[in-house]
Amino acid sequence: MQKPQNSRLALLAISCFVMTILIIIIGGYIRISDAGESCPDWPTCFGEVHPFVDEDSQAVWWADNPDQIDSRGPDHRYTVPQIFSEWFHRLLVGIIAVPILYIAFLSHTRRDEFGEEIRALSFVAAILLFIQAVAGYITVRYDNVDWSVALHLSLAVGFAASLLWLWMLVERKSNNLSRSFDISVEQANSVFPWLKIITFSVLIVLILGAWVASTAGGDYNQACSVGGEGWPLCQGEIIPDVSQTAISVQMIHRIGVIIVAAVLLAGVKQVGDKLQESGKAIKHSLRWSLALLLVNLGVGGLYILTATDGFVEWLSLLHLFFGVFTFFAAVYALLIAKVTLQTASSIGLQE
Repeated sequence: MQKPQNSRLALLAISCFVMTILIIIIGGYIRISDAGESCPDWPTCFGEVHPFVDEDSQAVWWADNPDQIDSRGPDHRYTVPQIFSEWFHRLLVGIIAVPILYIAFLSHTRRDEFGEEIRALSFVAAILLFIQAVAGYITVRYDNVDWSVALHLSLAVGFAASLLWLWMLVERKSNNLSRSFDISVEQANSVFPWLKIITFSVLIVLILGAWVASTAGGDYNQACSVGGEGWPLCQGEIIPDVSQTAISVQMIHRIGVIIVAAVLLAGVKQVGDKLQESGKAIKHSLRWSLALLLVNLGVGGLYILTATDGFVEWLSLLHLFFGVFTFFAAVYALLIAKVTLQTASSIGLQE
């Protein structure tokens, strides 16, 4: 039977993981609604702790803070819904800090019960949340420049992955998730290199997507044109002129997706061959990751094909959604192997 403290820690970790996914998706909504700079200062919005800032108040704030004028100029005005979305995004990050700090406190005060690995991972999650908050400030400070957006997303998924890892480690040490952990230490060792390659590859293509979506204010999305000339071709050509920066960025992303799809296909086969009848959860997760990647390829294409009269931005949000879950499907498979090795090591079974 699972101990109450273990159950509480596992519930907090998985709840924070789900909340982090929500924060990531809201971040995507902020981008597509052009609200990324709707709170030009940090941590307040136009100097206020609430999001209800009217146009006159914005004008006064811009006049008093000319050095904070963003890329849209001093005459641009944000709507209350835009400001609210950014404010709410920040609020969620503040709220999630409470259970994260409690997890670190609980794992530290009961380290003899939970073990050093859970304690260390809890502190890693807390540190990542702090770094993520700093990255949020940097993103606002530099007006959502492409590298800061990519960094912000990278840290967010890394933070979420640490919470998923923590949840799995607690559950495994409580002898739960037995259906997922049906591989031996030897099998975990044999597939671990492939799982690392797959997960890292999916992460890279996710970051490339954020780079494309945010570079030049998102204009690089249409670097290959729109409609039939823009996808699956680029400027109506199979091999476009990549001397133009915008086209080269777009093509790097597209080629990256093809490479990752090939890596996933090879990985599904290699991992399946090594695990044979075992590792059903790992194999299912990898297949889900591959399926989601292929579906997302179609969503990305549809985003370009339907943009002849302007981009359908909910497709962009859907693109992010599938991209994030492609990554976490791969992460889940990786963590099964990793936690198997960790728990075996803790009881002295690993050589």
